[in-house]
Amino acid sequence: AVPAALGWLLTRQQADGSFAGFDAGASADAIFAIAAVGSDPNGVLKNGSSPVSYLGTQAASYATKSTAAAGKLALAVVAAGKDPRSFGGQNLLGLINAAYSPASGQYGADITGHVYALLALAGTGQAIPAQALSALGAAQLPDGGWSFDGTAATGSDTNTTALAVQALVAAGA
Repeated sequence: AVPAALGWLLTRQQADGSFAGFDAGASADAIFAIAAVGSDPNGVLKNGSSPVSYLGTQAASYATKSTAAAGKLALAVVAAGKDPRSFGGQNLLGLINAAYSPASGQYGADITGHVYALLALAGTGQAIPAQALSALGAAQLPDGGWSFDGTAATGSDTNTTALAVQALVAAGA
């Protein structure tokens, strides 16, 4: 089943090496899937372009759009065996760390950005401030989940909750 799923995914690759979706994040998701099955995303080529090389061309515009984007891109870069401190002209870890507020303990403007930052830091062996984990715990809603923007008004959602759980596990919490 895994080779068939990977084969299906590769039929979705665009001529520039990207994978169609809302933005460059779809190509990061494809890199996660390719790496998860033991394949090298650098070697997945279409017309000589890989999703990794495509993301390199998008790094400046994508990573600077939000902390979530910088974190997600850093994770994809690490999965591809590249350096998140120097990818596509960006220091992704520098962007993430610049988004940290010691006063609130939060990375970025929302919980999605915060959890992607925590995952990226954990995935690169960086220290995670205890206050950042406390901020994530404080954002948990009464039903046990998390909302993408950290407010009860939008309600818990499965995607953000899954990312929050992964971040907690990655941080050893």
